Amino acid sequence: MTRLLLAAMMALLTSVGAAWAEPFEDGAAAEGRGDYIEAMKQYRQAAEHGDAKAEHHIGTIYAKGLGLQQNEAEADKWFLRSAEHGNAECQFLIGFRYRDGWGGPPNYPESLKWLRKAAEQGHTAAMGALAIAYRNGEGVPEDNVRAHMWYNLQNSLLAPKLTSKTSPSKCGIGWPLR
Repeated sequence: MTRLLLAAMMALLTSVGAAWAEPFEDGAAAEGRGDYIEAMKQYRQAAEHGDAKAEHHIGTIYAKGLGLQQNEAEADKWFLRSAEHGNAECQFLIGFRYRDGWGGPPNYPESLKWLRKAAEQGHTAAMGALAIAYRNGEGVPEDNVRAHMWYNLQNSLLAPKLTSKTSPSKCGIGWPLR
């Protein structure tokens, strides 16, 4: 009896997960065809279940004005939702928005919070941004040890991607410390 109940629960959980994934996949297919209205419909369905990738795509469609009026405020709302749901790319984007003065003067503490979240997920550009913040004392005390740490973490992830024809400086690594 226990096995039967366990099997039924697993089947239910698997089908629920698949049902949530389906709208995102359908949205991606529609976006690939250039049918942005259908893509938005499907992405919104997935976003209702907290799908961070779908929220990121909705933000991108609004930011670029694909198939609808470009709307930066709406794009930012969706990018923030995606970041809150753990999307590292959106966390990086939100970090830069706050650094550059999103809706007012630069907010370094908020910027660093989002950049750290992205970096902790392995986002190499966020690691580089944190290294620069520590190197230059942007929102944190100048700290070459922490800057060096973030550069090293970034480099350790980027180095395997380098080929003999790729310059380290073109990959964002090797920035000099003061």
